[in-house]
Order: sequence, then structure tokens, then C-alpha cells
Amino acid sequence: MTMFKNILKLIMKEKSISTYVISEAIGISEGTVRGWLKGKTPRADYFFKLAEFLEIDPLYLWYGRDYSKNHELKYSVDKLHKFAKEYPKDLSIILRLIDLYVDEYTDKHKRKLSKKILTFKKAK
Repeated sequence: MTMFKNILKLIMKEKSISTYVISEAIGISEGTVRGWLKGKTPRADYFFKLAEFLEIDPLYLWYGRDYSKNHELKYSVDKLHKFAKEYPKDLSIILRLIDLYVDEYTDKHKRKLSKKILTFKKAK
């Protein structure tokens, strides 16, 4: 489940940005932004424009976690951003792909951590 609406609310509060300012910056209606704050999923092109306007990593905006140190994942998200420009309404597809990338990254991280724990236990 996405944390998008909660993260957006938090960022708006931290930066003192209103729904009006976001709507003007992105070129959408204020009602659209209010819809996001109620839990609606944004279009792909608007989502990436929003992340760019807020000067925030799209993965952080969606998941609330900083994946910026993972260059492979960041590269994949950048490719998906380009895809979003070609297919602006298909955020659901893009988000599924991002979910797959994040899940794969998380699984790799968990496996590495498990190996370290096992190695540590054996060393005792």
C-alpha cells in the first residue's frame, strides 16, 4: 500500500505549500491535488512532475523511503520516468514496475542481511 497521500501532506506542511501552488506549478486543477490528498492515484506524468516540483525522489514520494543510494534502482526509476512521458495516464503500470524493482531490491537486501546474520552466528 502506498504512503503517497500521507507523504504528500507531510511535504506540503513542511514546505508550506498549498494545493493551489501545486496545481499552478504542475498545470492541473486544485481539485485534482485535493483528490490525491484523499487517496486517489495521480497520473504518471503528474506524479513525476510533482516529484520534480517538490525536488524529491519519486521513490520517496511514493514509498516514504530513501532509495537514492541504490543506483541500479534509481536508474530503473529514471527509465520509468521516461516511459511516463510517453504514456502519461498509465501510472498503475509504472507503479507495478516500481513495486517489482523495490521488492527485488528489498529481497536482495534481506538475503544479504540473512547471510551476514548466519555468518555471524557461525562465528560465535
